[in-house]
Amino acid sequence: PEIFAERRRRLVKSMVELMYDAGSAAFYDVQEPGSKQIRVLTPTIFYPLAIEELDHDLAKRVIDAHFDCKSEFAAVLPMPSVAIREPAFFPGETPFIWRGPTWAPANWFLYHALKKRGFDDHAERLRRSLSALVGKSGFREYYDPISGEGHGAREFTWSGLVVDMH
Repeated sequence: PEIFAERRRRLVKSMVELMYDAGSAAFYDVQEPGSKQIRVLTPTIFYPLAIEELDHDLAKRVIDAHFDCKSEFAAVLPMPSVAIREPAFFPGETPFIWRGPTWAPANWFLYHALKKRGFDDHAERLRRSLSALVGKSGFREYYDPISGEGHGAREFTWSGLVVDMH
């Protein structure tokens, strides 16, 4: 198992070196060739926090800088799939479905990652958000993070992930 533990350590180190920007306290997706950071704020800036080996202080910097920022991810019903301030932000029914709406799988994933790290208040906010969205609009494919209106497919089961968050 040591060889896999070493590979994991190298992977985390590489993620921090290639994806993390200390100036903005965010992990960015990278584009190849050249590992160029794609400087668009999406919930993926938080995804590396699910990795246990990631330094807790670094994880806290990312949360503190972005989670409660009203121009980014502190929508009425988070987690928008792109920061509110991004020009690509379209929160409602749109052909650009990954450019603003709240999606159940993202909230579910981040809920568990944040709980595991001890960011219980932040995790609870995501749980309450998804619960409110389902309560207002039913089991939908995605939701407007401002109004809570459901869009896309109806009776979409991945919104049922809210049950796993209780």
